[in-house]
Formats: sequence, structure tokens, C-alpha cells
Amino acid sequence: MRRTTSARHALVPLVLLLLAGAACAGGDKASGPDDDEVFGTYTLVRAGGQGVPGASVLQADLGFGGLIGTYAQSGSFRISENGTWAFSIHFEQRAIAPGEPITTIEYDVDDAGTYSMQGETITLETGKVITLVNGVLTNTVIYSGIAGTPTTTVNYEFEK
Repeated sequence: MRRTTSARHALVPLVLLLLAGAACAGGDKASGPDDDEVFGTYTLVRAGGQGVPGASVLQADLGFGGLIGTYAQSGSFRISENGTWAFSIHFEQRAIAPGEPITTIEYDVDDAGTYSMQGETITLETGKVITLVNGVLTNTVIYSGIAGTPTTTVNYEFEK
């Protein structure tokens, strides 16, 4: 059975965790190198060291033989010259319970804001740091406090 739904209906509150790691409120315009190579849209190529689509980013054991797996399918991260950024990641989540068919839902996580830049470091208004090294834009997210899962760190890597 395949269902498409909004993030509000996700089985694991992944959306809230990702947004908490990247959410912004206010800030200054970009400062740093005037390098046109930095600006533009980067495409998600790896999540947790695995290729996209299908990179496993979070697995939860429900305790009765049931499992939930969350997989990064696609995404983008845009850095604009005017000091703004925006990202979107498309996830698929699969729930497996003994004797039941696999339930699949898909959802997107989107966010945007402003940033400042110094060298290879892009700092979002909240102080979250995104790095840009050798053309790879990396957004590190730490997932914790989800029942059935250990604290998990996932590097989302984007390339032009």
C-alpha cells in the first residue's frame, strides 16, 4: 500500500527535528567571498554517506517486531548572492509490522532564511553552521529523543 501525505502525518517526527536543526529567524546579509561559484543550487547526492535516492537516514524499532525506516530520496540547497538560502529534502518512510503490508508515506521538508558567510563556513541566523568544502555543501543534523532509535548524526551532502 502506498500513501502520500504531508509531514504532519509522518510516523516519526523527523520533520520537527530537521527543522529544529536548520530553522531561522532574522539575520544579516551575506558577507565573505564574492565568488559566483559559491552561489547557486546544490543537489542532494549523499545522506549519511549513502547515495541518494534511497539513503537510509533513520531506523526506529517499534518494539513489537515493527520497524520504521526513513530514506532520503532527493533534495536541494540554494545559496543566493543576496544572503538568502533555501532547502528542500524529499523523504520516504516505510513502516513494517509483523503480518501487515508495508506502509509507505512520502513527505518534503522545506526551510529558508538568511545567512552570513566567511570562507568555507556558512552560518544561518540561528548559529547553525553549514560547510562548503571542495564544492560539497554539508548540512549536519543530529536526531535524538526519538523512541526506538539511538542518537544519530546524518551529514546531508549537496553538490552543484
